[in-house]
Amino acid sequence: MTIDHARLVAAVHRWVAQYGRPPRIIDWDPARARRCGRPELAERFERAGTWPRFTQVRDHFGGLGNLLRAAGYPAPARRIGRYRTVWTRTEILESIRRWNELYGEPPTMADWDPYRAGRMGQTWRVERYDAGEWPSVKSVQNHFGRLSEAIARAGLVPRRQGQQRVQADAVLDPQVELHVAAVRCLGDRRDPAHQLAERVRLVATARDERESGDLYFALVELAAVAMEWAATSRGAS
Repeated sequence: MTIDHARLVAAVHRWVAQYGRPPRIIDWDPARARRCGRPELAERFERAGTWPRFTQVRDHFGGLGNLLRAAGYPAPARRIGRYRTVWTRTEILESIRRWNELYGEPPTMADWDPYRAGRMGQTWRVERYDAGEWPSVKSVQNHFGRLSEAIARAGLVPRRQGQQRVQADAVLDPQVELHVAAVRCLGDRRDPAHQLAERVRLVATARDERESGDLYFALVELAAVAMEWAATSRGAS
């Protein structure tokens, strides 16, 4: 079947009539749906066999937002880079429940803050976050104040201190962790005072959120920055 502008607009209207909302990219891109841990969406798309693919939408309209506007619907939420910047309370609560189903536990601060996870050397968290479409910690805080409050509102039990599950291949020897963190600090050319203030904020946030795993890594990195600054100061004196 030849796909043109009119057929794509009609497909949006058919989708809304069937599912009660406009389609998302993940609804018409089965490969992305599987990468995001939503195989049921890919199976629904392939089982129906009547919906256009996102690549066709992109070829004709340049993106899903343009198609939705042409069909008379709001464009998807705005993004900065590859991350959405606008999330509703309902979407956040649904995301928390879906994360819990996928990974067997509610998200932590580092799970939904790839910058924080990257600074702590937890690249596996960054990769897991980027594989799906999840709210950021900032979005959660804008609506609920604290991640733990959002988790409770989602009907789940926030993890208490000491309940943090550590990645199986994580290094647990504090001396080794300190060495690794120190090596990472060498590549950070920013003012040491700025680096130290940033680590202090990470420690405070992890403590307030009762995230023991995040607190551990934040404290190690804080110690590494402090030691590096002290060594530099001694050498300059």
